[in-house]
Amino acid sequence: MIGPDRNRSDLAMVERLGGLARDRLVLRTDSHPAHVAAARAGVGIAVAQVPVGERDPNLVRVLPDLDVMVLETWIVTHENLARVPRVRAVFDSLVESFREMSRSV
Repeated sequence: MIGPDRNRSDLAMVERLGGLARDRLVLRTDSHPAHVAAARAGVGIAVAQVPVGERDPNLVRVLPDLDVMVLETWIVTHENLARVPRVRAVFDSLVESFREMSRSV
């Protein structure tokens, strides 16, 4: 397994996966993109966000019925910027994109 090094929330996720000992991880890094890159290179199995893994034809989802973690996504802006048209346009686009992505997963 490829996994976290020091990030506490990611280490807690590893614990929920069955307590895989940290020293049994073949690669430890707190960089999620590095996890995916290492899996793509054949180093081991990594946890990745479903949309990230599905976009990469070189990755195969090995445990499709396992939801490791559900992450809430918050899209926020300062109240003074919420009514600025270009900020509002980006904000609304992000909200819609995340909605579409959540429906497809």
